[in-house]
Amino acid sequence: MNPAAAFPQRYTTVDVVIFAVTDGLLCILLSRHPLIPSAPSPTMFCLPGGYIDIGRDATFDDCALRTLREKPGFAAPYPEPLSSRDSADRNPHGWMATHVYFALVPPPDAACAQPLSLDHNDILCTALARLHSKVEYTLRLAFLLAAPFTLPQLQRVYAPLLGRTLDKSAFRKRTRDASPLVEDGMTSGGFDRNAMNYHLAQRDSAINFSRPFRSEK
Repeated sequence: MNPAAAFPQRYTTVDVVIFAVTDGLLCILLSRHPLIPSAPSPTMFCLPGGYIDIGRDATFDDCALRTLREKPGFAAPYPEPLSSRDSADRNPHGWMATHVYFALVPPPDAACAQPLSLDHNDILCTALARLHSKVEYTLRLAFLLAAPFTLPQLQRVYAPLLGRTLDKSAFRKRTRDASPLVEDGMTSGGFDRNAMNYHLAQRDSAINFSRPFRSEK
């Protein structure tokens, strides 16, 4: 006898909070529930996600990467686990657990956050808090920019999330001391003319500063 047959059906999903910066604004990439009877909130916006596919997903990480490819249509370099949620009543179809990731991507056509289905607004608040804490000590916000990028472009991503103005020379020293940036030729024209382009030496793991920004006076 199959032991699982003695227990009611449970569901396991993965949801991904995807951040992008568009025109200086932090945005969230959203999906929609399909217009079918089995959808929990048909046509409502939601975080991209899906059920574990045991035929294709060997791990939760695999499911997160597949969700990014299939729902928004691109791959984020480094989706990071955020939290797990479970409840008998978070989904009208019954007991469901979700494993939540968040990812930072260059700006596509992004929609700003709005009321979401299920408990996705609470998940989004958790992801925003995590993102704001990471701004202080990690260079991971470079994932919000398409490569190559300039240091002024990178600083313009950090400043609004830190909520304060950053000294230009101090910011440059901080990013260079982390040693993850590779020179990629000079820009020609535009707002950042005569600035050096850079790309990340590695995009598959986090890069931390030697000390957080909050330690600076």
